[in-house]
Amino acid sequence: MIAEMFTYGNYGNVPDCMCLSGTPLNEAILSLHAILPKFQSENKTQKTHTIILTDGEAAGSRCVKENYQEGGRGKYAGRFIINNTYLRNRKTGVTRKISTYAITKDLLDDIGETFPHSTFTGFRILETGGSWFVRQALGYDEKRLTEWKKNKSICLENQGYNKYFVIQSNKLKSDTEFDVDEGATKAKIKSSFAKSLKGKKNNKRILGDFIGMIA
Repeated sequence: MIAEMFTYGNYGNVPDCMCLSGTPLNEAILSLHAILPKFQSENKTQKTHTIILTDGEAAGSRCVKENYQEGGRGKYAGRFIINNTYLRNRKTGVTRKISTYAITKDLLDDIGETFPHSTFTGFRILETGGSWFVRQALGYDEKRLTEWKKNKSICLENQGYNKYFVIQSNKLKSDTEFDVDEGATKAKIKSSFAKSLKGKKNNKRILGDFIGMIA
């Protein structure tokens, strides 16, 4: 019965302990404020390269709200972040108003300011039918959209990361094995080799861009 509920998207009747929740991307970024200093201290490094891999947008994030009541002031958590929420970084002294639809970018901008000598790279495995995300991120730039449609991968630099590599999931499933039958002619071997290289060209381009940034 629970499987049927998930199949048809009726999450309201699923027991809380069996909910699949969402993508804790924002929470993972926030945790880096504690993880990176510890990593740098233990490994005696000044600069770090942080890579974040995700298969979706962040789930809704919650915040703490002060509640003024008769007899005192209290705080409670559990409210979803809305447009009149502010993010305060006590280390940098920066306070920024965050947007409901750009929380992840705001958090990445914040951690980039906190660790200016580090880089933050994102890899997004985009689901089939998720091209709307790329269209919006590119501002409907036809030239770059043509690049996306051709390669099914693109590098974004306006999402808070130093570089954000978006790759269509079905592109990763492409079979690029170099395989020929025993006794194949030279022409057949050449054709199979060329096909193999063509399938791997896109991966090499992404890898080259990534290595260039790290180097």
